[in-house]
Amino acid sequence: MKVLRVISILALCTALAAGFAGCGGGGGGGSSDSGSANSPAQSQPAQGGPPPVVTSVGNLGIALVPSDPQEDNAAGGNPTSVLQVVHLFDANGNPLARPTVSSMVYNGVGDLDGAAMTPGGAYGVMVDGANDNLFFFLVQNGRASAFDAPLGVGTYGRDGDSIVITSSGDEAIVSLDDNVHLLLVSGIASGNPKPAAYIMIPDYRDGVVLSADDKVLLARGPGGLTVFAVNPASPAQGPLGGTVSHNFTQTADIPALGTSSAEGQGRDGMAISPADSSRAVIITNGTSSTVQLLTGLPGNPTQSEPVSVNQHVYSVAVGPAPGDLAIVGTDKGLLMFSGVASGTLTQVGPLYAPAYSLNGRNVTLGMITTLGLTLDGKYAVVCDFTNSALLIIPVSAKGFGAPAGILPGISVPWSDEMLVH
Repeated sequence: MKVLRVISILALCTALAAGFAGCGGGGGGGSSDSGSANSPAQSQPAQGGPPPVVTSVGNLGIALVPSDPQEDNAAGGNPTSVLQVVHLFDANGNPLARPTVSSMVYNGVGDLDGAAMTPGGAYGVMVDGANDNLFFFLVQNGRASAFDAPLGVGTYGRDGDSIVITSSGDEAIVSLDDNVHLLLVSGIASGNPKPAAYIMIPDYRDGVVLSADDKVLLARGPGGLTVFAVNPASPAQGPLGGTVSHNFTQTADIPALGTSSAEGQGRDGMAISPADSSRAVIITNGTSSTVQLLTGLPGNPTQSEPVSVNQHVYSVAVGPAPGDLAIVGTDKGLLMFSGVASGTLTQVGPLYAPAYSLNGRNVTLGMITTLGLTLDGKYAVVCDFTNSALLIIPVSAKGFGAPAGILPGISVPWSDEMLVH
C-alpha cells in the first residue's frame, strides 16, 4: 500500500523567539542552531492528528531534502529513508558557512518522494511511494519532531511520485503512478485528511506543480505535459468522501513536452513563475537538452522557441518578482537564464561550475539533481549529487557568486524533490 506523508511544519514565532529569529521574513530568517550536523530528531508518539495549525510564520530558512532508500542494519536490513531538515541561515539571516541538518529516520520506509508547504510555512505534505505511514511534525530550531497519523491511499494508485498543496493548506494533489488520474486529498488543515476526488489525466503524469496563486496546475510524464485551470468552488463533498474546494479543468495536453527518465519524479522538470502564473519554464532531455518557456497559462499555453544547451539538465527554478530569472541544474553545474518575464530566454554568463573545498579536498560543482531558490530570490540552494553536498550560492541578475555555505555528506535525491522555504 502506498501513502501520503502529511507534514505539519509549525514554527510558532512566540514560542521559538529564543532560538528562531526572522520569523517575519527577511533574507532567510534562520536560527542560531548550535547542534551538530546529522543530529537525529526525536519522534513523538502518535497524537491522532496534527498539532494546531498556524497559517503564517514567515520565512523559515530551511530546506527539506528527502533521501533515497538505504539499507539499515539496525533495522534488520529493511529499507530506510531519511527526511533531512537543513538549516541554512544564522540568526541575522546570513548563510551559515556550514549549514546544520537534523534527520528524521524512517526505518522500513523505502521511498520519500516529494514535499510541499504552504506559503507561510505553517504546514506541508510529503508523498511516500513505498509505505503506509503518514506523519505530522513540527520544525523547531532547525529540527523536526513527528506526530503520526496514518492515511493509506494504496487503493487509489501505486508508487506516489509527487505532491503539491494549495495555499490554504487544506487540499493536496498527488501523482500516484496511475495512468488515468491524479488524486485530490482534502481536510489537511483540519487534521482529518481524506481522499476527495480524482483529477483525470491522459496518461501517467509523474510530476505535478501548482502555481503560487492556485490558478495553474501542470502535470507531466513521458507522454506529455497536461495543463489545468484551477478555480475556487463552493465546498462540497467529493465522490471519494473528502471536501472539494477547487475545480480542475484541463485546458491543453502537449505530447511534445513529455519527459525523459532524467527528470523523473518531484517537479519533473517544471517551474511556474511565482511572479506570474501565466509563465513556466520547462527543461527537457532527448536528442538534445533544452530550456523552454511556456506562456499563456492556463487558457492559451504557447511554447517559445526552445534554447539548446550542451549539458544534460535535471532541475529548474524561477525567481520571485520580477520573476525574470530561471536557474537550471545540469550534469556539470548551473546555468542562468533571463527573459522569463519578457518572453525570450537568454543565457546569462557561462556555465557556473566552481571548484570548492569539501572536507579538506578540492572538488568541482557536479550534477545538480535538485535545487531551489530562497523566498527572496537572493540564494540558490543546490544539491550536488556528484559530491554529496548542499551549497548556498548567491544569485543576482548578473550571475552567481562564490558559494556562501557548504554542507558535506548529505544524501542527495536523484529527482528534483528538495523544498526550500
